[in-house]
Amino acid sequence: MKAVFYRHNETLAALVAKANPDFVHEFPAEMSVEDIKQELLTRKAVKPLMELVFPPDNSFHDCEVHVDGTVMAAGIDTVLWQPCSLHLIRQDNVGAYDWYATRVAEAANLSSRVIVVSDRIADHNSEALSSREDFSRYQTDETYRAEVENLVVAKWVERLAKHGITPEVVNVGTFRGMLLSGAVVVCDHHNGDICELEDSVGSRGGIWFNAFPSCGDDDFLAM
Repeated sequence: MKAVFYRHNETLAALVAKANPDFVHEFPAEMSVEDIKQELLTRKAVKPLMELVFPPDNSFHDCEVHVDGTVMAAGIDTVLWQPCSLHLIRQDNVGAYDWYATRVAEAANLSSRVIVVSDRIADHNSEALSSREDFSRYQTDETYRAEVENLVVAKWVERLAKHGITPEVVNVGTFRGMLLSGAVVVCDHHNGDICELEDSVGSRGGIWFNAFPSCGDDDFLAM
């Protein structure tokens, strides 16, 4: 099942009509990001979709939810339920990693302290690893893996710099011994169990972000 949430513009409306997804919710063009956020928080916009995903017979359907940059910025990721997967419509020219770096920067707005753990940071990074061959080489070639991780770290540094943040880049060994009071940590979950990482960072006073966004930007509506 494919669903689309977007704020109206003529170009995107034409793409949605042509794609003919299973579910569409269009926000009026005059709505601001804050207006859309408030409507999402009421769940009125997502409730009809959830009724399709979870029908009365207690079954469920996998659902790809495709959203534009405006709806993503409004926080739709906070109101969707499993088994929905989230995809960013590239028509808005807003990359998933740009959006994610903004969320990290927002979380760090009080201390501006961000720690980026370099180990395994490219494990799910579609910018750096774009093919099956890339992923295979990344797993087996240590030199190539280091090159790719350096590339991904550089992209994180570049994106956070746009928000006035210079992150501390550390390896996982150093990270495990650090005090994290007030820090936002970007660390791939392959450096430990998700619950273990989140609990460990939280118990040391930090906030953990996985090293890749909760959405993809490889979208069936991309221009």
